[in-house]
Amino acid sequence: MMEALREAAKKTEGADRFDARQAFGKRVGKHMIFPVGLGSALAKAVREGYLVVIGEGSRRRGRTYEFTQKGKALL
Repeated sequence: MMEALREAAKKTEGADRFDARQAFGKRVGKHMIFPVGLGSALAKAVREGYLVVIGEGSRRRGRTYEFTQKGKALL
């Protein structure tokens, strides 16, 4: 979970909000490839209060997350 939060913070470059697809997804042809365990790591970060879900997203657009004060202090 901590590794996923650090990676998201690097990819967002100081912004508080990030889209999981844009931060972690890699295009391979027509497919988006994500790291194994990413969904459970983000869910755990939400449960523990480091992230909050801003937008639920859809099949094509992933959830939008925002760092909380606790998450900002951690990073």
